[in-house]
Amino acid sequence: LSFSGPVATHHELITIEHGAKSRSDDAYSWLLSDVYFIACRGAHRQDGTSRSVEHELCFSAASAQVSGKQYSLTCVPFALVTTLTNLFVVSLAAGDEQRTELIAGDKLDEIKLVLCLEDGSKCSPQSLTLPDPNNANQPRDPITVELLLPHNGGSVPLTRIEDALYSLSESERREGIIDSSRLLVAGEYQLIASYTELRERVVRLLVGPAKDDRVLTAPLFTLNVRPGPAHRLVWSEEPPLSATVNNTSHRQLLGKARLHLEDQYENRALALAHLTSVKLCLRVEFAHTTQHGEPSQLVELDGKLGGTFGEDGIVELGPISVVERSGVGDYRLRLVLWMEHDEEHAQPLQLPDVALEANFVDNERRQAAERKVLEEQQAELRLQQQRQAERLKEIEVHQAEFDQMLFQMDEAGRPTCTLLNQATYSIVAFVNSWQQFTKNFQQEIPSLPWPVLPRGQGTSSYDVVQSADANLRKLYEHLRDRGIGS
Repeated sequence: LSFSGPVATHHELITIEHGAKSRSDDAYSWLLSDVYFIACRGAHRQDGTSRSVEHELCFSAASAQVSGKQYSLTCVPFALVTTLTNLFVVSLAAGDEQRTELIAGDKLDEIKLVLCLEDGSKCSPQSLTLPDPNNANQPRDPITVELLLPHNGGSVPLTRIEDALYSLSESERREGIIDSSRLLVAGEYQLIASYTELRERVVRLLVGPAKDDRVLTAPLFTLNVRPGPAHRLVWSEEPPLSATVNNTSHRQLLGKARLHLEDQYENRALALAHLTSVKLCLRVEFAHTTQHGEPSQLVELDGKLGGTFGEDGIVELGPISVVERSGVGDYRLRLVLWMEHDEEHAQPLQLPDVALEANFVDNERRQAAERKVLEEQQAELRLQQQRQAERLKEIEVHQAEFDQMLFQMDEAGRPTCTLLNQATYSIVAFVNSWQQFTKNFQQEIPSLPWPVLPRGQGTSSYDVVQSADANLRKLYEHLRDRGIGS
């Protein structure tokens, strides 16, 4: 079957069960059954002046099967009239006064829902609400309105507060997204309405290919929520801060870092005109010293210590390094953000609360101190070696004098008085030199009675000491044998 109407194109009709099922009482007529005529609403003028339209239906092909034989039929065109009614809901729309742009933190306006019928008239949602046979206190509402959240955040149902007004519940909360009907996240929200046909008499008409019309879903409008005014400054990512720096080999304190503006609901905010002239800067200060009582001097910094906001609300800092050989003492330092602006047009911003702290080690001072200690140790060693050489030389001189005295005797084999005095002086000088020598090298001198003397253990002075000991013993025995004093 095909039909022609006021529209230029022909619309093919959809048939079910292959058309005619049986002949009528008239032998020359047939009864059409299980045939669905789907009329296009576009054939009707939308101004309401064409509620009824007459269509001419023609059989493009027809045949009859009688006693197993097929007979071609000649069919006369006939007329079909379609009429627009106020029975079917054909569209859902929002009222013209709806705002489509909000600022983060604004409340969602009440949504006015308009239901349009086939004939162009409108109806209220309340008129389509049916009683629930299973629950008299809970009517069956065929309409749902949902708010689709941005960034695939799911959906939130709206509640009908009046006949055609819907709104978010004051108790509706989604962490960081919705709070008491206030929309906190910037982005695009979608308002979606859906109508499900529940009236039995209409459901019976919406069969066959029109069965899909039992559920009607329509987007109402897109709501754009823009970020609020800049409220805080935050790091776009964790700042690349070094844990420990010094003033010689490892001097980079901060790598390249980026900060951006946010409103009070953590949406990225743009830099308004009054912020484009503001400069964000970094300065260094003491956090606390690690070595108490020592004078400290702050390091000097080199690098990108300041920057201005772009229109996208982003500012970049770094990399920042410690100036070589700057700073005195070991301490913990802190980088502090501050804003350089005209006080007259200043607008306070909450700065990041992330502590940018690092340990500073004065390697320059440590290395200088180590060099000084090493030089002092080397000088002391050279002095000790010089003193040792001098003492050894003195001992050798006294030893030579003593050896010579042993052979300066008179004709009777007795030392002269002068010789005895010289020998006594030499012994005293030798003992004094030996004591001083061993004292310098931390040797222990045992207590006398004479002639007990210390014995070396392979030291360079052992031969000298042994020789002096033997010669002193010879002198002692010589004087004793001759009865010269004690």
